[in-house]
Amino acid sequence: MEDEKENARDGKQDRTSSVRYILCGLLFMNCFLLYAMRLNLSISMTAMVNTENPDVMAPLNETCRSLDRAVENTTVPRPNKTGEFDWDQSQQGMITYSFFVGYLITQIPGGYLAEIYSPTLVLGLGMGLTSVLTCFTSIAARTHIALLIALRMLEGLGEGVMYPSVFVFIANWIPVQEQGLLLNFIVSGCAVGTVVTMTVSALLCNSPLGWPASFYVFGIIGIVFSILWITLSAGAPEYHSWISPGERDYIIKHRAASKKKNMRAVPWKKLLLSPAVLLLGIECFGVSMNAYFIITEFPSYLKYIYGADTLTVGMVTGFMTLGSAISVILCGWATDKILAKEAISKNTLRKFCVAVSCFVPSICMIIIAQIGCNYHLVLGLMLLNLVCMGFIGGGDRLIGLDIAPELAGCVQGVTSSMANLAGVVAPALVAITTEKNNTAHQWNLVLYCVAACGAFGAILFILFGTVAKQDWATDGEDAEDNELVHRDN
Repeated sequence: MEDEKENARDGKQDRTSSVRYILCGLLFMNCFLLYAMRLNLSISMTAMVNTENPDVMAPLNETCRSLDRAVENTTVPRPNKTGEFDWDQSQQGMITYSFFVGYLITQIPGGYLAEIYSPTLVLGLGMGLTSVLTCFTSIAARTHIALLIALRMLEGLGEGVMYPSVFVFIANWIPVQEQGLLLNFIVSGCAVGTVVTMTVSALLCNSPLGWPASFYVFGIIGIVFSILWITLSAGAPEYHSWISPGERDYIIKHRAASKKKNMRAVPWKKLLLSPAVLLLGIECFGVSMNAYFIITEFPSYLKYIYGADTLTVGMVTGFMTLGSAISVILCGWATDKILAKEAISKNTLRKFCVAVSCFVPSICMIIIAQIGCNYHLVLGLMLLNLVCMGFIGGGDRLIGLDIAPELAGCVQGVTSSMANLAGVVAPALVAITTEKNNTAHQWNLVLYCVAACGAFGAILFILFGTVAKQDWATDGEDAEDNELVHRDN
């Protein structure tokens, strides 16, 4: 009877408390701005580059722009403006992936620092640094391409600490039964940021303010939110100044069990050599190759192959990404509900989501490479690609919390480093493949490579991966609980 009363009190606290939800809302905006400052260059680049440069645009007869039938059926506007920079494909690739070089460097240190110190401080400082640097983008670009590359690399260093910090926040602040929904709500800010950034950046590039405005707008907003985040948040509910005692006690009782203890030394060797972590990282790389191609290279694909202008590219790419944002949230919510009913094992459910998020996008890429110049079908397949990729909300996005809740930031740092290699590889692949021949045939080769990466990662994880909590992630006091976790999965 006492247990029933206690559970009822817990349920009431869960419904009426609000601090963790307010902080999740702020984290949603941080993720929104993270992607806004990462991706506004993808759209702005189409307005910055001089498309009359013969090294940039391929001959008409080697693209879909040459087919009158295709153009009539697509209603794609032809470019009517030209940019101020004569950057070829190789230079554009260097500018794009310079960000990800910096981004990779701070993934693991970012997760570790967030575990040791505070995800609030680490995330806030990373956001603030990136926001300030974003405001200097136009100055750097007009000074020298090398300065722009260096600035983008520094922005990557700032953003690299942010995503692992989110996972530390989730492990510290969110009860286990809410993690799927709230984590995916937070991270859906990235997809919503893509939607808004692609559209708003395109509008700003076509406005009298010109392309520099997109960097100033998002940079200034980022500075404001970094200050707001540091002021209102705390590393854990124990340290928050205005959380209610009821909500604090509820979170501490219902978050991951290992988080109830003090932080212990990280078993780096076991973590880095863990098959569970490595297989998850490989799978995440495959998903990220698909994602980064769409958000960084698909705008250029539409421009060079179909002749779409900056505004069209931004609106098309942005609104298609909305499908992914909705899919991610719904999938996270659905998997929480399914696991709560114990209708299927966690291992089976996670691997099903991995299969959908990898195989369907890979099939879409292959079909796009085969169908020729059919603009509307290409967009439809890309929309299906993104919606199915949203199944990561019930798949790989939560597996780091499954296998090592106490070390979620460190695990996320490692897997994010592996995943975000795609941010370097995808632009480099496009630059190398299309440098001499920026044609539909060369872009199709890129599509095949992206499809192969996604399918390969999924096959490995489905065959050999696991979501069971790992021995190296468990203190001796948790040994009995760990055995139960293994039996459940």
